Amino acid sequence: MKTLSLITLSALLLVNSSSVFAADMGNMKMGAGMHMHQSAQSAPQMVTVKATIKAISTKHHKIKVAHEAISEWGWPAMVMAFEVADGQPLSQLHKGQQVQLMLHKKTDGSVIAQQVMVE
Repeated sequence: MKTLSLITLSALLLVNSSSVFAADMGNMKMGAGMHMHQSAQSAPQMVTVKATIKAISTKHHKIKVAHEAISEWGWPAMVMAFEVADGQPLSQLHKGQQVQLMLHKKTDGSVIAQQVMVE
């Protein structure tokens, strides 16, 4: 089930990411014993995590970030691309910037950056 969740999440990210973001997903390295999983009944739908911006796509309204581990979802620290919610201005962000992301996991399993807060 853990593998299926990882495959499903990876597929969603690749489908929803622009090619510049998708190209790096294949290079995502996870250490031994690190798996992306969660319990559907107990995992919160919204989490906050510190991250560093790696790339910004204003055309697709997405950011690529290196985020810390998200223990609530069983995610290790990694580099991922996230769609950013409408109303969040990307023009104030730049590569290398430290931010806090409020991530929202939708009922379909996709994740969106609901808020991007500059530190």
